[in-house]
Amino acid sequence: MPTPRQDSRFRNAKGIGCNEFAIHFGPNKIMFIPRYRNGSHYTLHFGVRPGILDLHETWSDQDEIKQHKTLFAMRLSDLEYLLTKRGHSTAESLHRIIRKLRLGWMGHHKIGLVLGSIPTDQQFEAIAKLDRRKRLVLSEEALASNVRTPEFLEEIFNEPDGIFTLISLKRGKAKQIGFGYKVTLPTGELRLFWIKKSDILTEMLHLEDQFVQAASHFAIPPECYSQHGL
Repeated sequence: MPTPRQDSRFRNAKGIGCNEFAIHFGPNKIMFIPRYRNGSHYTLHFGVRPGILDLHETWSDQDEIKQHKTLFAMRLSDLEYLLTKRGHSTAESLHRIIRKLRLGWMGHHKIGLVLGSIPTDQQFEAIAKLDRRKRLVLSEEALASNVRTPEFLEEIFNEPDGIFTLISLKRGKAKQIGFGYKVTLPTGELRLFWIKKSDILTEMLHLEDQFVQAASHFAIPPECYSQHGL
């Protein structure tokens, strides 16, 4: 359960920030703000225009006048069906790439693990803070100090449930090959699983293509945007 301190932090946060981009949450909208794109940003609106979800790009022209371009729009009434349909497909796809992880196999193939690169809920509180825009950001220094490599693979069973990084140590070079996950079953039994990095990238591209195709069936044609105030 989150502590009151954690509850307060998330309750006050208005977004998430990192080096490459920021995500800002507002009333009925989410803004994606790239750090290096000439001040342009993208906004996903939920029902600002009655019954419509729309994604648009905003930027300033050479005269510093705000410009907007609608990139996608659909009826909110179709959103639940789209997300439900794609959610089931996504769960099935991700289930296919999850593999059981055995320490003996790791040792035989010279695979080590790194803890802390993806913080647990308890660690997150210590390394996260709110910036002046009330966006939640991670301290790079604190995150780096949180990363550690156990001396023995078996030490993973003494760690809280969570995600860790798998590193191949063959030929004297360290190479990230995927992510592992430790989970404690209701019976108390400990299990390890992992997902290969290349499988994640392949599956994400596949899912993105499937989602775009599915969403296109519900898209409002650009020539009809004016009818919806877009």
